[in-house]
Amino acid sequence: MATLLPATLASAAGITIHPNGIVHVGEIVTVTGVGFAPGDEVYIVECFGTACNQESAVPAKISSQGVLPPTHFRLTSVISVPDQCPPRGNLSCYLYASDATRGAKAMAPIQFKKIH
Repeated sequence: MATLLPATLASAAGITIHPNGIVHVGEIVTVTGVGFAPGDEVYIVECFGTACNQESAVPAKISSQGVLPPTHFRLTSVISVPDQCPPRGNLSCYLYASDATRGAKAMAPIQFKKIH
C-alpha cells in the first residue's frame, strides 16, 4: 500500500544511507540519522515520487541525544522499477524517515543499478 507524502519537509532531521553509492534491489543498507526528537520512534520507508511503500516500514527508536542508530533496511523496489531510479542524483527514489506524529521527517536518495 502506498501513501502520499507532504509536499515539503520542514525538519532539521537528516538521514544517511550506507553504502551511499549505486545499490541493487534486495540489498540491505544501513540507515543512520540525527536531529530527531530524543526518545521518539521513527519509521523508515522506501519511496518513489510521492508514493511510499508502508509495508516496507522499519521502526527505529531514537536515542536520548536525538540520533537514529544504525538500522538495517532491505531495498525492495516494490513501488518503482530500478530503471526509474538510475544514478542521476535526484530524489525520485529515496528512503524516508518520519516520526509517529509526522513532526520530524528526513529523506535520502536511492540510486538503483540499471538492470539492462
